[in-house]
Amino acid sequence: VKREHRLALAYHPGARLVIVPHDLAAARLQSVESAAHRAGLPRPLRLSATPDTSDAPVIVVDRYGVLARLYACGLAAYVGGGFGSKGIHSVFEPAAAGRPVVIGPHDRGNRDAALLETAGALIRLRQPGAIERLISVWTDWLDRPDTAGTQGRAAYDALSARRGAADRTADMLVEVLRLRP
Repeated sequence: VKREHRLALAYHPGARLVIVPHDLAAARLQSVESAAHRAGLPRPLRLSATPDTSDAPVIVVDRYGVLARLYACGLAAYVGGGFGSKGIHSVFEPAAAGRPVVIGPHDRGNRDAALLETAGALIRLRQPGAIERLISVWTDWLDRPDTAGTQGRAAYDALSARRGAADRTADMLVEVLRLRP
């Protein structure tokens, strides 16, 4: 959580920042809330705290199993892990929801990230200037949601073109088993 989130929310007061920590332990959730406070953001509302978070400018997801639905409700996704050395989290989920994706500079050869980047549906932040670029991208998408929609459709289409892998794999396995003596 950075001051840049505050700037994006100030420029677009109707925007919602949904933070989904990888680790949902109480200490990590408190750390996210403290970081939001230090960045000057409104106090984050935990998703499980109330049935209606629609007016909360900052929401912290504190339970598992809701990410796919959140992607479907959002405009775009920043997928974490790209500034570390372990690699990014799944870009497949937001793309399957038809959302454009932003990641950090390091994806450790993630095939789905390369596929989305080739389709024009993924933006990779580079150092230096990553924060400024992220603000620019968010502002563009918030100002012109049709741009985000176009990139989101490109993400969905890129994945849809690869659909059916499980069926193809099952067919190949059946064929291999038939060939066994």
